[in-house]
Amino acid sequence: MITKHERSFASGETKYKLEHYIDVLELKPRAVRQAQPIRSTVHPKIQNFRNRIETGPKGDREYVKILRLLLDYGQNPLLKAIEECKLNGACSYEAVRFTLMQNLQTLEEVSATTNKSLNLGPEIINHNLSRYDTLMKAGELR
Repeated sequence: MITKHERSFASGETKYKLEHYIDVLELKPRAVRQAQPIRSTVHPKIQNFRNRIETGPKGDREYVKILRLLLDYGQNPLLKAIEECKLNGACSYEAVRFTLMQNLQTLEEVSATTNKSLNLGPEIINHNLSRYDTLMKAGELR
């Protein structure tokens, strides 16, 4: 299977998936300003963030990279990172990416410490395996 689409039974309705268009947008980033797939699939707060980053072709390229982060990490983590960047006045792809990675790393650290303190999973006990070495030597004698 190459791809799967949700079927639309409404007359004249078009459904877009950003992941189908992102590669083309990376090749032609200026199209990001008028792209219907972005207008109909991307959260308005993410769309409005485009106005805060650099104008022109460089800003378009940065915005497409931010859209790639959306596909790679999801909407909620990206929205949180964008809100933090707005509060700090750092509105660029690098700032969003850095904040997103920091937030994800913090989540992983909290998750790892929580799992250790809850004693989830089986307990691993260290055993003396030298007994098996003597068994292997006994088998070689035959």
